[in-house]
Amino acid sequence: MAVNVFMTIQSEVRLQAEAMDCSEGILASILATTSYFLYKKISPETQKQHKRPTAKRSHEDKRDKPTVPATDYKVVAYRKYRRTYTSNRSNEEFFNSVRMSIPTFDILLDMVGHRLEKYSIKNPADPEARLYMTLLHLSSGTSANILADQFNITPMTTRRIIIETCETIWDILSPRYLRQPQSVRAWEDTARQYEKQWNMPNCVGALDAKFIMINCPASAGSGTYNSLKNTNMVLLSSCDANFLFTYIDIGIYGENPDEGIFSLSSLGQALKQEKLSLPPPCIIQGTSKPLPYFMVGNATFPLLKNLMRPYPGRLLDARKNQFNTRLSFAHGTIENAFGILAARWRILLTPIKMKPGNVEKIVKACVVLHNFLKLKDNLYCPRIYGDYINEDNILVKGQWRQEVSGMESASGQGGNRSHDEAFKIRDILADTIFN
Repeated sequence: MAVNVFMTIQSEVRLQAEAMDCSEGILASILATTSYFLYKKISPETQKQHKRPTAKRSHEDKRDKPTVPATDYKVVAYRKYRRTYTSNRSNEEFFNSVRMSIPTFDILLDMVGHRLEKYSIKNPADPEARLYMTLLHLSSGTSANILADQFNITPMTTRRIIIETCETIWDILSPRYLRQPQSVRAWEDTARQYEKQWNMPNCVGALDAKFIMINCPASAGSGTYNSLKNTNMVLLSSCDANFLFTYIDIGIYGENPDEGIFSLSSLGQALKQEKLSLPPPCIIQGTSKPLPYFMVGNATFPLLKNLMRPYPGRLLDARKNQFNTRLSFAHGTIENAFGILAARWRILLTPIKMKPGNVEKIVKACVVLHNFLKLKDNLYCPRIYGDYINEDNILVKGQWRQEVSGMESASGQGGNRSHDEAFKIRDILADTIFN
């Protein structure tokens, strides 16, 4: 009965539409709308009668599908894609693409994969693709548009994946792989490494600051520019004797000649106020007066009791020249750390076309990946890749210097406000090194 009524009303609508000289498109819309509302009025039993029959499969045709326990879903979900980018490739070939070997990539994927897993009806990119895409961007500076074509996604999605992955890498790796020494014993171990590898006693770290080139933000003022009128952020860092970063401070725009980058950082304030938990002064060989533990910086840093810088000038005596040479060896560790960082992660050598907040996430990911790979992957930084002092006490330049020229140094770290006691400490240290 309901079907007969449906057909009668539908025919009446068709006749009325033709009488009104409607176009075929309008007529089709009227028929579709009428059919929908009439179908809703039909009883559920009638709907079942007019439902298309589906082919029934016999019990023998049904195949048992493997099931995954709910507790193991996340692990299996991203491990099943793991061979997509690593199959039929050697460790060297894979390293040239993402700066790590295949086993190290698997370790990193195990650590961050659960945070990169996404659930959506739109078939989102799997964790391996997200990690591989991000590492490609960081290692070569490949633009988001090119990566979007390669991975068959939109550029906007590509940028979002890169930022989310960088943030995840920092959150998971930084507590373990970027830590400043917290105990007296840890600082003393760092000092012994500097004395053994770089012939500088009581040294616990090296300081330097570099510019990170970015596209100018829309609301940026004159303080965003450096001396070359480029748009930059500043990365202030310290490292240990093995080119591992121990502290980073990023996000300060351009130059601040009044206070300086160093003075605005938490590490600079801790050194000036002597709140860093360094070991107490100790007597080193050749001295009778205890000398404090200290960090080393270049000529743009202030001279403090716990921060040494070289003697200024060119016409220096042998004692001061010897001190400057030895201090440059120790300060070369941070120069090497920055140089290796830029050589491996080329995104830092080109203007980064993102907002300052996203640039900060990218730089942090590069720094913590540097420490992680320096400890986990022998391909990342073999001995000859960085500077070292040979058996004849001669400094041998590292291979990274043949690949890149390094990052632009940031000046104005804190002015020349030095302490009188710091001058005396530097003179005693110079006498000890010269003798």
